[in-house]
Amino acid sequence: MQTLSVLGQVFITGRVARRLGLGVLLVAVPLVTVGGFLWLALAPGFAVLAVVMVLRRAGEYAFVRPGREMLYSVLSPSAKYQAKQFNDTVVYRGADAVSAWLKTALDTLTQQPAVAMIGGAACALLWAVNGGWLARRQRALASKLNRCSQISCGRRLG
Repeated sequence: MQTLSVLGQVFITGRVARRLGLGVLLVAVPLVTVGGFLWLALAPGFAVLAVVMVLRRAGEYAFVRPGREMLYSVLSPSAKYQAKQFNDTVVYRGADAVSAWLKTALDTLTQQPAVAMIGGAACALLWAVNGGWLARRQRALASKLNRCSQISCGRRLG
């Protein structure tokens, strides 16, 4: 996984961001994760789980994390700091807790692992939609920042 992450960052991430845009970095891994969850629902097994986990984690480090950092490029330093602190504490820890509760609820209600996999696919689809929305929002703010700098506004958004 680590080798895939490093190779992806070195040889692929920058090229994808330049040619296809930030949105592809933020949406590709969630869409692969949707496919992985559906694959697990249809063919549960350790080998499938291992492939899905390696691809998701390598993609997270190679594409999603760099893409997430690029989102902050249009913010002022203070807004960037506040947003990162909020995301690292409230969003990630809250998402961990909510996902554990949802998994427990699904296990309690159905006793069918495939239902949990379909629920995971739905969550990954929401992740992809959110990534696409964030990329469009960042592009709009970057455009506004570029227009502002062309007229000597001299400050970042946030």
